[in-house]
Amino acid sequence: MRWKAVAATLLAAVLVAVAPVSATAAETTTTTVNYNDTTATRGTPFKTWYEGTWDSNSTHTWGNAGAQFEVAFTGESIVMYGRRSTTNGTAEVYIDDVRVGTANYNGARTNTIEIFRREGLTPGDHVLRVVTVGWINHASVEITSTVQADERGRLGDTIDRYASDEAADYAADSWAPFAAALATAQDAFADAAATDTALVDARTALDAAATARVQVSGLADLLTRYANHVPSDYSAATWEPFAAALTAATGVVEDRAATASAVVNAKNALQDAAAALATVSTGDLEAITNNQFWHDTDGNPIFSQGGGIFRFGDRYYWYGVKYTGAQAYYDNPTKTYDATFESITAYSSTDLVNWTFENEIATTDTAVHIPESKDVNGSYFSDMQTLADSVWIGRLGVVYNENTGKYVLLTQFENADPARVTNAGVLFLSGDSPTDDFEYANLQTHIPGVYNNGSGYNQGTGDQTVFTDDDGSDYLVFSYRSGRSRTYVAQISDEDSLSVETATQVFAGAGREGNAMFKARWPLLHCELRPARLEHLPDVHRPLAQ
Repeated sequence: MRWKAVAATLLAAVLVAVAPVSATAAETTTTTVNYNDTTATRGTPFKTWYEGTWDSNSTHTWGNAGAQFEVAFTGESIVMYGRRSTTNGTAEVYIDDVRVGTANYNGARTNTIEIFRREGLTPGDHVLRVVTVGWINHASVEITSTVQADERGRLGDTIDRYASDEAADYAADSWAPFAAALATAQDAFADAAATDTALVDARTALDAAATARVQVSGLADLLTRYANHVPSDYSAATWEPFAAALTAATGVVEDRAATASAVVNAKNALQDAAAALATVSTGDLEAITNNQFWHDTDGNPIFSQGGGIFRFGDRYYWYGVKYTGAQAYYDNPTKTYDATFESITAYSSTDLVNWTFENEIATTDTAVHIPESKDVNGSYFSDMQTLADSVWIGRLGVVYNENTGKYVLLTQFENADPARVTNAGVLFLSGDSPTDDFEYANLQTHIPGVYNNGSGYNQGTGDQTVFTDDDGSDYLVFSYRSGRSRTYVAQISDEDSLSVETATQVFAGAGREGNAMFKARWPLLHCELRPARLEHLPDVHRPLAQ
């Protein structure tokens, strides 16, 4: 979904056909092997192999009387984590069949803490073996290793990330330095003699030039949407500021030297003016019929599970998820089908009755660039390449940020970590228009203020949606992951909408689903399902951020 003012081709140099020799630099990485990262094949790298009798719960495993576990790894140090108790004992620790010490699990009761550490191993492959003497409570092994960073590969990935960007989507003066940085990066990638420093510098410069670009495609998309508005359909008092906003926005789009702030200001003004338009006639009323499949204006089923409807300008946008089993359920709604993620759909409407399909704003091909700093257990997040690597995406909402001019989608997100307690987070995707191709923007695994019962389920969220107040402030409404027995409201960052601030708990009790918040002439109401519940939230409205 790209707006193009003129025909344009992406300025790009042709890469050499044969990849040059990689230049590398040493860097330290840490890998966590959780107690339930298991294998049935002894010697599988970075997996836990058990022998003997072991039992476990959601946080650790326990065994005694000679039961043992092994972890094959590559690295130079290990740290074992577990829990101490007065009824526990010890375990003998071996590395490559050589006893290196005793791990002591006996003492005053603790939560998960460091139990044993061994450093200074020869770089390379090793096997950790832990043999129980008395009861032990094992949680994880943290392994540190020095690996060679492929700076050429990283530069290549960065070049690929921007390969499909188009000049017509950006102000011309901001595109020129990016095009130059792209050409320089491609030359460095192709140069077999390029040093690590040169490769890193090229990647840094390319990222900086990309960030400095001024995107106008979203503003241009709004102009296209409003092009068919007719003055006679609206009151003169509301049309005049709208027409002025249209003229100003057109000038910004056509300005090759347009600044980011000018684009944002024009977008804000145009949306505000559109939202204030007063129609001369509302036309004939149409009925909204429940308990049946809805279809879009082309007659196709609307596939939009677990999302919501949000108003930007004078138009409503319905976002939700299409799962692989959606069509099968439509054809035969007598049972549930596969809930594997396929896409996030966007529909638009001016009357909440007739919905037009706009775009699949995110699909299994949507790339994610999650840094290692976001990993909680192992490298499950940072290893992900696209949304196809997720095991769950759902319960989403979209907000508009007046500071950045971006539309930000927040959704539940889970990776392939078999320890579900550590596999979740809130994923942020960003687009320049309501129906743009959204891109990865951030991942937040923990929201401050959420109750921690010791199991780790304060990571991620349960059912969630977003609420936008009259003053433009945005909030995430969500439940606790474990049992959904607590409900929270937390403000979404005003700065860029790419993080969630400290949460306020508004309910505790039996599990609830389908959390939502809305205002209806009086202070805020919170609504949830199973069983249906509606309650007044008198203390949440303005002091929420406090």
